Amino acid sequence: MSIRPKSAKIPKIKWEVAPAPTGQYRSFQERSWPSAEFVMPDGTTYPAVRLDCEKEYNPTSVKNGDHPPIKIYVAVHSSTSFEWRALKKTFPNLAEAKEAAFTAIVSYQEFWPMALRPKVDEAVPVAPKPRVKRAPAKPKNV
Repeated sequence: MSIRPKSAKIPKIKWEVAPAPTGQYRSFQERSWPSAEFVMPDGTTYPAVRLDCEKEYNPTSVKNGDHPPIKIYVAVHSSTSFEWRALKKTFPNLAEAKEAAFTAIVSYQEFWPMALRPKVDEAVPVAPKPRVKRAPAKPKNV
């Protein structure tokens, strides 16, 4: 039996791209891939998702699609901290990776910060699907 909130409020998610390296030593810096955060109504943020790849983020290579597969890491929140967990599947382009990340964090409330999870008294138990009864087999004529 799973538990879902009465109101299907999806938390607000904000994606950010790291700025391009600048300055005298920019050739030694790598630009990181996009990441997402949960945004609370009061403005506080909690990490949600980070994308990672073997190569650094380059908008031209993302547009052309000539980069290695993208790995998704989801923040699993506890009452005091969070831990990054990787999804098993990798994705060939940024659009598919973002869509899969959004689906994962919206589908599983275990990935939400404790402040966004529904309280036990606000949750409604969802009944399991009924099993279909099959008709008894007809006896064979012997």
